[in-house]
Amino acid sequence: MSSTIPAATGPAQAITPRGRFFASQTFHFETLRNAGYILSNCAELGEVLETVKVIDESDVQSWYAAWKSTADRVVALAKRTQDPVSKGGAYLRASTYQRTAEFLIPPDDPKRPESFEKTGSYFLKGLDTLGVRYERITVPYGAGSLRALYYPGPRGAETKPLLMFGGGFDSILEEYYPNFAEAALKRGYSVLTYEGPGQGEALRKYGLTYTAEWEKPVKAVLDEVLHSHAKPSKIVLIGMSMGGYFAPRAAAFEERIDGIVDLIPKNSTSDNLRSSRRKWLRKELSDEEDAVQRGANHRRAEADGGGPKGRGPGARGGRERRYVVRLEEQVRWARSERGAPAEGTRG
Repeated sequence: MSSTIPAATGPAQAITPRGRFFASQTFHFETLRNAGYILSNCAELGEVLETVKVIDESDVQSWYAAWKSTADRVVALAKRTQDPVSKGGAYLRASTYQRTAEFLIPPDDPKRPESFEKTGSYFLKGLDTLGVRYERITVPYGAGSLRALYYPGPRGAETKPLLMFGGGFDSILEEYYPNFAEAALKRGYSVLTYEGPGQGEALRKYGLTYTAEWEKPVKAVLDEVLHSHAKPSKIVLIGMSMGGYFAPRAAAFEERIDGIVDLIPKNSTSDNLRSSRRKWLRKELSDEEDAVQRGANHRRAEADGGGPKGRGPGARGGRERRYVVRLEEQVRWARSERGAPAEGTRG
């Protein structure tokens, strides 16, 4: 008997490593992302596992079709369910799956607008059915507006800080409930979630793109909310993923922010910088002398009682100083990468 194994026929298939949903890191990560929402009852393990079984490796249209099919099936379940807890949970799961469906398809895919609308519709039906209290807030901004949702907490929430939560590069407002607001409400907090320019509806409907001056959208959101709500004793700004880079910037300039939480995945960041972004960083910091001089100017302005907008160090001096130090650390790193002396200043 021959021990030779017959050669495989047909197109080559990616082999999924053990312990992964897909060989593709993107497909695997996005599946894990949704599986994480099982804890907040916005996903269900069996539905996730059944969906990924029919997805072709690295085929974004197959990804869309599979998750949309699951969303449609769960919506049908919600419509025929009488129990409000089960019904509301089904709508929230359908919102998660619909959002996931369009996540990887191209920005100009004609299926995206309808999918985005369904994601929001299922989400609000879920909240309404479950009796989750919320307020939809439209924030004027630039040539359009930003979306925000305010979730008033239970009795006693007024004694705790208001938690203001913003997401990252590719997240939308509906996702901020399963990955943050649901858990915070259970713990007695009021929560304000928002989209900034470059995110969600602001980008899709109005073409509003990202700004490094993240204090501007944060200010706009707070202005609109506090126009009709009493100012809480404290406000904590929380940024997730790329939002974790924006939050410290906003807190440095928006005086109503009392604290920040920076939720940025930090694993292997230095490796990423030294590989894919090294050339970009070197270009951005090519004139390190100029960068350090800017830091020195900030310190002199503080010493003279100046600073941004003519404010003295008593208002923002401590915060400004942290960002000057951060800038100089970046400059020293760039200089060491280029073989230059590690010191951030000369003379």
